[in-house]
Amino acid sequence: MAKAGKSKRSEVVTAQVFLRSVSGRKLRELGQGPLPDDLETYRAPKSARDTVHRFFSDAGLKVFSDDQGLALTIEGDRAKFAEVFKTAGASIKSVSPGKTVTLKPPKEISALVDEIVVTPKPEFY
Repeated sequence: MAKAGKSKRSEVVTAQVFLRSVSGRKLRELGQGPLPDDLETYRAPKSARDTVHRFFSDAGLKVFSDDQGLALTIEGDRAKFAEVFKTAGASIKSVSPGKTVTLKPPKEISALVDEIVVTPKPEFY
């Protein structure tokens, strides 16, 4: 039974993995204007998406793919993130809506990933 006041959910970390496209275009550029009709120039090859998905899954993280094949979402506890990214768990914990944390991709997949951004937990009022 969990201790009162200590939610297991509070230990869960979520991050967006922005994959490197063949064209070099960055998905985050899309936040600065309307979506283009064709997203192909922002999409990573299927083999790259599969490799990154498998890497994080094999590392013990939950992995979710978007419908467009543009990014992945990874989720796991803080200790697992610290292990996979070889970083202090405290730096991951410092994420808030006003302060994001960018993680360095593990070397095994660094050529396939543009950026990994830890997302803050949603605040419920």
